[in-house]
Amino acid sequence: MRTPLTLASVVSLSALAPASAIAQEAPTAAEQAAFAGGNKHDFHLFNPTPKSLRRPLSADRPDLTESPYTVDAGAFQLEMSFLEYTFNDSAGVETDTYAVAPLNLKAGLTNDIDIQFIWTPYIRIDSDEGDADGTGDLQLRVKINVWGNDGGDTAFALLPYITLPVGDEDVSSDDVEGGIVLPFALDLAAVGLDGLSFGTQIEFAFERNDADTGFDAVSTCASACSYSGVRVVRKDFS
Repeated sequence: MRTPLTLASVVSLSALAPASAIAQEAPTAAEQAAFAGGNKHDFHLFNPTPKSLRRPLSADRPDLTESPYTVDAGAFQLEMSFLEYTFNDSAGVETDTYAVAPLNLKAGLTNDIDIQFIWTPYIRIDSDEGDADGTGDLQLRVKINVWGNDGGDTAFALLPYITLPVGDEDVSSDDVEGGIVLPFALDLAAVGLDGLSFGTQIEFAFERNDADTGFDAVSTCASACSYSGVRVVRKDFS
C-alpha cells in the first residue's frame, strides 16, 4: 500500500520577456495569422511563443500522474512541492518517506518538446529496515507531445527519463537508471461531463536490482479523474 500526501506550488516564467510584459496581451494580427496557419511550430527556445498564443498552464505536479502537455517554446515553468510524504507497506516492511521542496524546472524547446530537471534538496526515509536522509538524485526528462497539445479532446505524450546518482549515498540510487512514461489525457466534456477530465499513464522503469547484478524492468499504471483541477479518484497498478 502506498499513500501519498503533497503540498505543492507551480510558477510559470517567461523566457526573454521584460517584467512589464507579465500581463496577458491580445494577439496581434500577425500572431493570429501565424496561429491560424498552424505556424506555432516555427517557435523555439530562442524564438519564444508569444504570450497571447500560449496554452493554459498544465503541471505534472502535485498529482502522481504526468500531463501529456508540454511547456510552450521559449517558456520556463517551475513546479515545486513544499513537502511530500509517502507511506509504503510492502512485504511487511513499513516505510515513511519525506521529501522537502522537490522541484521540477521545465524549459520549452519547441512547440511540442520540453526538457525537465527534477531534484529534491532533502529526503528522509524512516523504515523498519533502517533510517536514512540526504540530498536526492538528479532526473533529466524530455517530454514529446504526440498529439493534442493545442486542441482536441485527447492528448498523448512520450516522456523518457534518466536518473543520475548525484545524491547522498544513503538515499541515492547509486547507479544510472532510466525509463519512459506514456501519459494520456481525455477531456470528458466531449461526452457532456463539463469540467471533468480523465488521465492515465503507463511507466516502464529499469532499476538496478538488489543483488547488483543487472537491471530489473518494472511497469506501473496510474489512472485518475479530476474536476476543475481537484483530484477526486486515483488508482495505481504495479
